[in-house]
Amino acid sequence: MYKHHFLAAAALAAVFISAGIGATGQPALGPWDDDPFADIDCPVIAFAEAEALDGGDVFITLNQQRNKLTVYATDNRYAAGGRVDTLKQAYTVEAHNNIAKTVSAPFCPTEKSKRELANMENVTTVPGPFPAGTWEITGTYPPSNPKYGPNMIMTNAVGRVDVVKTDDKRNVIVNYGMHEDKDYAIHSNTEPMSSSKSYGCIVVSQEDNAKITKTIKTDKSRSPSQKQSLTVLPKSSTKAVTSAKAKR
Repeated sequence: MYKHHFLAAAALAAVFISAGIGATGQPALGPWDDDPFADIDCPVIAFAEAEALDGGDVFITLNQQRNKLTVYATDNRYAAGGRVDTLKQAYTVEAHNNIAKTVSAPFCPTEKSKRELANMENVTTVPGPFPAGTWEITGTYPPSNPKYGPNMIMTNAVGRVDVVKTDDKRNVIVNYGMHEDKDYAIHSNTEPMSSSKSYGCIVVSQEDNAKITKTIKTDKSRSPSQKQSLTVLPKSSTKAVTSAKAKR
């Protein structure tokens, strides 16, 4: 168990609990979840080596209404008593997960769904919301289409979508059922936030996109081993949430 500076740990825990984040980045189970780092393993290393590993962690949360992203950046420092974690930065930006109504969203299969649909060609999908859960942020990259820039903040999220085949008029002629789909990201759109849609990704403004990317890159530059995650809370609705996908 890491030794935390009492005041810093208490303040950090309070922020994470109020945002619904527990020890593993999952929604907090209750007020007893007072240590957001309780489950992180601590390697046994020399103090001199530990000092060189100073860095932080970045935790991003999409709220249940799917309209706000909150970014928490922590600062890790090793002192004589052990590791000290403090909240360095916290901010909230407008976001949305408004899904395009189409049967022509690109299919991004996992290895499993590739095997299941090995003989199928020219298939597309019916997109759905970003899958609920806690996912790893795998990197930030320039988009292939500038419309979605300045960055694609990629995750390892996996959803399930209806995979279909359509005719020239986009009528579904074959439905192959639901299969795993990947390449969910946070990105922007040159269309206004009020009218833009996605195939399952989370959309933020270009300015906020750049701000979040800077937070992630700064953290990684200090220590590549730091954890960066995105927690997507189940959508606030009386109906069950159907996991799905998107690439834009």
